[in-house]
Amino acid sequence: MKIEILYPELTNAYGDGINIKYLKEMFSKKEVILTSIDEEPYFVKHKVDLIYMGSHPDEYDDIILKSLKPYIKKLRELIEENTPVLFTGNAMELFGSFMEEKGIKKETLNLFPEFSFKRNKEARYNSMFLGTYGDIKIVGNQSQTSFMYGDNKYPFIEACEDCIGSNPDTKVEGIHYKNFYATYLLGPFLLLNPLFTKYLLGLSGYKKPLYLESQLMKTYENRLSFMETMEHKYIGPE
Repeated sequence: MKIEILYPELTNAYGDGINIKYLKEMFSKKEVILTSIDEEPYFVKHKVDLIYMGSHPDEYDDIILKSLKPYIKKLRELIEENTPVLFTGNAMELFGSFMEEKGIKKETLNLFPEFSFKRNKEARYNSMFLGTYGDIKIVGNQSQTSFMYGDNKYPFIEACEDCIGSNPDTKVEGIHYKNFYATYLLGPFLLLNPLFTKYLLGLSGYKKPLYLESQLMKTYENRLSFMETMEHKYIGPE
């Protein structure tokens, strides 16, 4: 396996750094490539089995956009070739057509021109999350000041009745196109969802047990049971 983690020194916010730590524990140093913000991504010249990028403080948007922009054509090619990609939290926001904040639109990487994003730092939405991807149940947490808009013909997760999707008016959360997955869900997404993690790694032929799989499954099942029986899952704006 070759797993590239993009800009881990910047994209480890809101608990997403635990995903990075988990991958480093599960795979050897030769298998996990940590690409810093001033380096050319490994995927430009080498084969990779998974590309991952997590959340970052909003103030780093421009830095990350500038660093990734020269390689967006190559990333698009890899996605079309079914290379597995996972972006969590606000990493997803960098790949739409633009981000709008206070009426000002800023162009982003346009990997998915169908989508745009709108940010309002004066209103944050917090929620526990429960949904489904196919026959896999997904759990997680939402805490965001931005929402995604557009005709989502590439849905990832179907939110449960009491949860919202990528914005308050949809039940669809995230983006799924070929083997590209992006979600607003925060924190240790890979640990919280061992069934999906196993599926994602399996896309590249990985068939071994997950690191700490039995413990992760027990925690996942307990969390799932709790969320399926609690009366209200959606918390709402601060």
